[in-house]
Amino acid sequence: MFKHILLPTDGSPLSEAAMRKGIQFAKTINARVTGFCVVPALPYVGCEAEIGTDFKKQTEAAVQAEVNKNLLEIEKAAKEAGIPCETAKVKSVQPYEAIIEAAAKKGAISSSWPPTDGGECRACCSAAKPKKC
Repeated sequence: MFKHILLPTDGSPLSEAAMRKGIQFAKTINARVTGFCVVPALPYVGCEAEIGTDFKKQTEAAVQAEVNKNLLEIEKAAKEAGIPCETAKVKSVQPYEAIIEAAAKKGAISSSWPPTDGGECRACCSAAKPKKC
């Protein structure tokens, strides 16, 4: 049975609902959770002179604050449910790839929704062994 669930979040209402369901599921199967957030890699190539370093620093600080708030929500919900929780964040241009990689590294399943087109369900079924859903 699953013993580790990755709970990716972007702070949206859908992510919050998935996080809450993931924590409920983890509690019923006695699993631990990892709150996970992909920090957008904000490309400023070619326009750094126009936007300035202050704007770049302010934007990155605002993004980090939002990410930390989202991960704190997961920690808080897990603590209330009495389940072990850790958090992690990575910077990436492709969030889905970062989620799949994190689930594989942590030996976890992900609460990410499966694709509706019947394609590979790598993030939700098994990070290590993709299969058709």
